[in-house]
Amino acid sequence: MRLSHHFIEKWHDLVSEYVDEEKIKQLKSRSICVQKGQTIYKGRGDCFVVPAIFWNFRERLMIKVDEQADVAITVYTANKNRKKR
Repeated sequence: MRLSHHFIEKWHDLVSEYVDEEKIKQLKSRSICVQKGQTIYKGRGDCFVVPAIFWNFRERLMIKVDEQADVAITVYTANKNRKKR
């Protein structure tokens, strides 16, 4: 699994620790899938991807993943000690 630039920035701002692909794979495997990823096809062959959402209640975070491209897109957390911009 790759990590998007946006994901790395958000992780650093919200969690404030080093992140790598292996750690995110482990978090994802210990998480509950809240929303399955989908590819939605519109008319004329246009399509868009709805990312999967994984919730890890022990770490108090949610991760959005594009499962087709195998890319972690963004992270949300309930951490109240996050850095302010």
